[in-house]
Amino acid sequence: MSARLQAPRGGTAELRPGYLRVRLTGDVDGVRLLATGLGGEDRVDERESPHAVDVSPTEGEVSLSVVPEAGVEFSPGTRLGLDVEVFAGAGARDLPAALDVLRIDVGALRSFELAACRGDRTSWHVGLGVPAPLAFDFSDDDIVARLDEREALWVAPGRYILRVSRGGEDLPATGRRWALILDSSASFSRALDANEVNGAARVLAGLLAEETGLGPAWTGATGLTEPVHGSTDPGSVALALDPGRPASWCLAAPALDQAWAAGAQSAVLLLDSEPADLPDVRKLLADSADRDVLLVLVGATAGHDIPLRGEVSGRLNVAYLKAREGVPAQEWDWSSVCSLLSGGRR
Repeated sequence: MSARLQAPRGGTAELRPGYLRVRLTGDVDGVRLLATGLGGEDRVDERESPHAVDVSPTEGEVSLSVVPEAGVEFSPGTRLGLDVEVFAGAGARDLPAALDVLRIDVGALRSFELAACRGDRTSWHVGLGVPAPLAFDFSDDDIVARLDEREALWVAPGRYILRVSRGGEDLPATGRRWALILDSSASFSRALDANEVNGAARVLAGLLAEETGLGPAWTGATGLTEPVHGSTDPGSVALALDPGRPASWCLAAPALDQAWAAGAQSAVLLLDSEPADLPDVRKLLADSADRDVLLVLVGATAGHDIPLRGEVSGRLNVAYLKAREGVPAQEWDWSSVCSLLSGGRR
């Protein structure tokens, strides 16, 4: 008997030809499993329940996706996978006849493609967890599997904020390596208290992880006299700040230098005003065609009125974030940041 494959996200698998029997696994209550062709046509041969279908042999493509039966977003923390078995097939006995697609977090999404299948007379080719814009593209280089929020606990708040801002649409992860840098200046330490900095940094890290599908290449702070490299856990990046020895101003270019050296392509700086060395930041960007910087300007009373000298366009962008006293960071208005992550960088 052929072995059952256990497949993680973002890969491909090959099964023997025949009928597919597909079952949802995980938090299946209130979820409907769909099997559709490229044009959206129904490819279900027989439906046993809202979360169990049979698909007949085909030489075309079949998308196995899920939607909430109530027609809204999935609840945060909803995890879904697939149990796929081939039956009534012939030939290719050396290929596996069953596949487990490991469960993934689909919270705050309106739909999600768990697998994309392409059939022919010799086998089924299954692409796992490919978002709809990349459906049926089976090049491994094009697939970025998102982080598991059970292992990276800092991911979830930012993940759901970004998904909600996109109206529950699942966009492909960009695969760009990123850095998160905090302002070590005295003015920043007055703009946010320690808990607010920690909360904001966690949300930013989660936003970036959801946007890119990756963990950070570098985290840290601008520092007193030189950059301070932070923890590999971006949820603890606030520990790179030294509240007892704040800098007189924010010098961002040296920290960006370290982030680029670590492989980052995008950098997000959380600060309360423009960096004192903004011309140096611009020069760093001018010297590299494939890097970008997002300045997130934050404060307890700041709205969209923080001035930034000079033109800001292209690969240097500014978002605004207003802190709300006594309110957790994940409940602040992140729309300015999300609009740049969802549009300005694509």
